[in-house]
Amino acid sequence: MKFSAVIALLLPLSSVLASPVADSGPVGIGRDEHATGTEPLSVDQSEADLVGRDLFARSTRKCKIVNVSNRAFCRSGPGTNYPIKYSVYKGQEYKFDCYKKGTCHEGNCTWDRLPHAEGYCYVSGAYTDGRCTKAALGKC
Repeated sequence: MKFSAVIALLLPLSSVLASPVADSGPVGIGRDEHATGTEPLSVDQSEADLVGRDLFARSTRKCKIVNVSNRAFCRSGPGTNYPIKYSVYKGQEYKFDCYKKGTCHEGNCTWDRLPHAEGYCYVSGAYTDGRCTKAALGKC
């Protein structure tokens, strides 16, 4: 009985504490106007880097190119109907950041996205090793 009374008294309090409040917006770190850009980052600066830009950045996954005699094509989109942009070579590791569904190739319908200087290209998941799984990469 006492437990029920305590819960009955605390329940309204929890709804007040869980009420949303107005967000003041993102917190930024200003750069010192006298800084030269060569000083090492402080702990606060490197933690601040995680706020905003890096907060939602995808992690990359290194995967080897497999199941080809020499090379596979990296296409402008997730499918064989997209133009070829680059070649990736057997045994070499590349950094992939996510996957998209596309043309099924050798029973694999995922295409792993490879960032490069000019944007992105896609390699069939049939040609990347077991480190480039759906779970490891995440959907683009």
